[in-house]
Amino acid sequence: MIRYGKQEDLIQIDAFDIFGGDRQKEILEQRLQVYISENKVIGYISLVENSCLFGHPLITFLCVHPQYRRQKIASELLSGIEQKYIGEKLFISTESNNSIMLNLIKNRGYILSGSLSGLNDDGSDEVYFYKT
Repeated sequence: MIRYGKQEDLIQIDAFDIFGGDRQKEILEQRLQVYISENKVIGYISLVENSCLFGHPLITFLCVHPQYRRQKIASELLSGIEQKYIGEKLFISTESNNSIMLNLIKNRGYILSGSLSGLNDDGSDEVYFYKT
């Protein structure tokens, strides 16, 4: 089941969240959706509707608990967002060295938009993709 995140989800999210940022703020702004299985939060997706990319929606974070990866949870979270933005350019990004995420994005039909250097502490580029 996918639903908007709630404050009480934060403890479970913190157990597997690998990203910086403020999930509490995303929940309050209703920008975060969670994937629930057996009454546990095992994944989330976050979005900015009017991003700095000329106002296009941007998926900012997609994270699945390590124990539940490779079970199409990320794809289901993406599907929900993609359905909401049919006919619009929807952007997403990942690190240039994140081969798993790069494969997921490409397999879902996203088109390479470009990359930015100097954003990531590990020296990787941030690679941007979009889907219409």
